[in-house]
Amino acid sequence: MILLEILGWIGSILYIVSYFLLSFNYIKKGDFYYILNTIAAFLVIIISFYKNTFQSILINAIWLYISFLGYTNKEISFKILNKKAMYIISIIFVSIFIFIFMLGKHSLSFEVLAWYSVFAFSGSYLLYSLEKIKEKAFHFFNFIAAISLIPKMFMFENYQVLVLEILWAIFALNAYIKNTKNNDYLTVCG
Repeated sequence: MILLEILGWIGSILYIVSYFLLSFNYIKKGDFYYILNTIAAFLVIIISFYKNTFQSILINAIWLYISFLGYTNKEISFKILNKKAMYIISIIFVSIFIFIFMLGKHSLSFEVLAWYSVFAFSGSYLLYSLEKIKEKAFHFFNFIAAISLIPKMFMFENYQVLVLEILWAIFALNAYIKNTKNNDYLTVCG
C-alpha cells in the first residue's frame, strides 16, 4: 500500500507542476501539458480508488480522457455544455449546498460540493480544451472546484488530493487575478 501512496503523491506533484506552469504562463496547453495531465490523472485515479473517493476518480477519469484526446489531437465534440450552462449549473449546486447545510446535514452538503467539483473541473477543462471559454474563466472554475473538493478529501484522508486541491486553488486564484484586467474582478467571461 505504500507504493499506492507514493504513486498518488507523484500524480499530485505532476498535476501541481503542470497547473503551475500553465497558470504562471510558462507553458500553454499543448503536448507537454496534456502528457503531464494524462500521467497525473492516471496516478491520482489509483490512489483515489484505494481511498474510495469517487468524485476524485471521476474527475480524473474525465481529465485523463480529455488530456489523452488533446495529446493525440483527436477531435473532441461536445455541444451540450457551454459557458452559460456552466454558470447556471454552478448556481444550482451552490443553492443545493446552502439548503442542505442550513438543514444541518453538513456531511451531505460536503458530498454535494464534492460532486459539484466533478462538474466544475471536468466541464471547465472540456470547454477550455475546446476553446469555448477563455483561460480566465477556466482558472475561476478551477478555483471554485478545488475549494469544493477540499472538505471531502480531508474527511476521507486522501491527503495526496487534499494537498493537490489546496495548491490548485492557490494557483487558480493567482492566475485568475493575473488574467483580470482593468480591475474587473467579478467578470469571469473575459
